[in-house]
Amino acid sequence: IPENINLSKKSLLNTIRFAMRKSKKNPSTLFILDLRKLDNYKKIVIFKTLYEDLVEKLSSGNLGLAIQGIYNLKTRSVNHYEVLVRLRDNKGEIIPAYEFIDVVYEYRLIDLLDVMVLRKIVENANLFKDKFIFVNISPRTFKVSPSFEEVKKLTEQMKDKGLKFGFEITEQATIEDLDVIVNFFNKMKIPISIDDFGTGYSSFSHFVEIIERVPVELLKIDGSYVKKIPESGKAEKIVKTVNSMAHSLNIKTVAEFAENEKIVEKLEKIGVDYAQGYYFEKPKILV
Repeated sequence: IPENINLSKKSLLNTIRFAMRKSKKNPSTLFILDLRKLDNYKKIVIFKTLYEDLVEKLSSGNLGLAIQGIYNLKTRSVNHYEVLVRLRDNKGEIIPAYEFIDVVYEYRLIDLLDVMVLRKIVENANLFKDKFIFVNISPRTFKVSPSFEEVKKLTEQMKDKGLKFGFEITEQATIEDLDVIVNFFNKMKIPISIDDFGTGYSSFSHFVEIIERVPVELLKIDGSYVKKIPESGKAEKIVKTVNSMAHSLNIKTVAEFAENEKIVEKLEKIGVDYAQGYYFEKPKILV
């Protein structure tokens, strides 16, 4: 940082956040951030704008919702929908999820996002009346007391409005999170889907711990394996193994990233129950 640069405390914190984020992208390489270089300074300004804009949007509920169908592979018809978050920039253009979701997690804003999504669903309940929807919720949200209390209230309101819904939770829930999660789902009695299976568990004992204590109905096979199955025999074997294991536990399976006919044909042959991806439909913005 040049001696003659005038940085406020807030700007300095944003600079540190930016540097930490960049260094995490490739932890094996030394990362140096030199503010004497104009392009680096511009990147920080862009990041600062994104971060502050994101906080403002989440705090004000200024976000959009889209849905994407989850298709039954036997009937080729929609079984249920996943609700997806959409943010817009100052020009009204859609910001791709990959551009902001990691920032949301890194700076512990995910509970705020979860609450705002549920609130938006309640406010626009009429748009979801004739659909069975699954809504993503992070295990971290259950650990933030004010947000968790809000989630409980909003879940009851969704029930009162007659909505049919379940929650998708990431498999990255830790054992310490489980008691709160178990109590919530056992009381609310709503369907549970485990998202991104294959990316977060350190052991199968962790997975068994979850399914023994909460009534998991769906398991989503991580798309990073699914999209490789036409060319990779190993990826196909992994999908087969996960699918067989889930079925042996009376859990239905959903394959993410069903992007083309080759993938869908492979999934049908394997015996996966449902699929989600551009082959069937792109997300549709509702509100």
